[in-house]
Amino acid sequence: VIKPEDTRILCNDLNFNPLVTSLNLSSNFLGLDGALAIAAMLHSNRVLTELNLSGNWLTDDGVRALAVPLTPLLSLDPLLDGTYNNALTHLNLSATRMGPGGAEALALMLKPSHNGIYNTAIKVLNLSQNELTVGRAATIELEP
Repeated sequence: VIKPEDTRILCNDLNFNPLVTSLNLSSNFLGLDGALAIAAMLHSNRVLTELNLSGNWLTDDGVRALAVPLTPLLSLDPLLDGTYNNALTHLNLSATRMGPGGAEALALMLKPSHNGIYNTAIKVLNLSQNELTVGRAATIELEP
């Protein structure tokens, strides 16, 4: 079982790791602190392509934190030349207790901004077994 403090150590090691392309942290006790550590790592790691966080109690706050480094214009870090993480292609957030707030953050990541910039890297996004309803999901528009 990996706890938030273990996640911080792991993510520090993965910040600039050139070899690890897939990370499975499913069914642990990551919570918001773990999500914050992973989000910080995603700001600098440009090798990781698959991330599985299913079965962790991330809630909306954790998902919002994860969406920031994946969203153009929200992750404008001068050290990274204003880029966002465009390496991650598979993100599994199933059974993370995400609700409408987390879904809205992910929709912002996928929705073209006024400049037409959006995350084009994410190809697989698993949101199953979360607290999303069809009515609420329908209000999250992905078209400009």
